Amino acid sequence: VFITEGFMLVGGCLSVCAKDPESGERACSPASGAQLLLLVAFTVLLCFGLQGTISSWAVVFAPVLLGQLVSILRLPGRASRSHYESRKASQTEFEAEMGVEPSEPAPYSHYVTRLVVFTLWHPLLVILMILKLDGVMSVGWGVVFLPLWLFLAAAWVAALHS
Repeated sequence: VFITEGFMLVGGCLSVCAKDPESGERACSPASGAQLLLLVAFTVLLCFGLQGTISSWAVVFAPVLLGQLVSILRLPGRASRSHYESRKASQTEFEAEMGVEPSEPAPYSHYVTRLVVFTLWHPLLVILMILKLDGVMSVGWGVVFLPLWLFLAAAWVAALHS
């Protein structure tokens, strides 16, 4: 388990740390480091849960839910008009640097809708999984994974219309 954790830590650090294009150095933000620690905590707790050492799946999934809670708390700032405008400006700048024709970004209402749906479907899925695994809910796994199927269907429809 600890060898796997070591690989996850190195791989996770490389994937969540931004690389400076000029110097080539990687810089990790405290948020990305915290996300990585939550991931490592979840995998360790998952191993204990699968071995039967931990009796409640809510404890196993607590790091995942904590990470999702942080995402939900950041939602109002990320859904603000000023954040949308700065992302739109960054997209236009990036497209100009790449030498491609600038594309029209999604309207603000679509941006907020996508952001809310993308942020909220995952915690709902995790909560349903916990309830099913702890035996609190006796529905089929198809119902448990319904948020995932709905999210994928919505993403597919959005991709067809863009």
